[in-house]
Amino acid sequence: SGGCRIANNVMEAVLPRQEFASAACTQCLLFIYFLVNNPKDRPYPCPSGLAVCGESSSPGCGCTTPQHVYNLPDYALHRNETTPLSELIHLKEMDSLPVNYEEIIRSCCSAAVSCCDNTLMGRDPTHDGSECPATWDGWQCYGRSPVGPVRATCPHYIDGHREVQEKEGTVTD
Repeated sequence: SGGCRIANNVMEAVLPRQEFASAACTQCLLFIYFLVNNPKDRPYPCPSGLAVCGESSSPGCGCTTPQHVYNLPDYALHRNETTPLSELIHLKEMDSLPVNYEEIIRSCCSAAVSCCDNTLMGRDPTHDGSECPATWDGWQCYGRSPVGPVRATCPHYIDGHREVQEKEGTVTD
């Protein structure tokens, strides 16, 4: 199909590699930290990164204000529309982020791009309609599989844990 599939409760799309990398890295940050650890923040996925609109953010906070949009520069679709993720820790609202959060997010982003590259390079055969295509769900890569439940090992960067945990999910076409 010429792109990489991302599917979860935020978006479902097949995107060109660079757009996929930016969207997947944005979702790594969203799913690993903000939906679990920082419910008071208002995160908005944007094409180039995650807009983080905390309690002290200006009223115009959103995807069009680069000082509020964060991503790792290597993964951002348009670097001039983002603030480096390393600057997120300096925000008062971000005191709950672990010291190594950038390394954890980088691991997740790298895994997403590897998932995409494996699909594009044919290591995950082309989807023919009889099986679910390879999919990035926001923090995990699922290779092509039969329709139905899929079992996967949680990656080390989930909540920053190093121990192996199991996660069971259902992948549908």
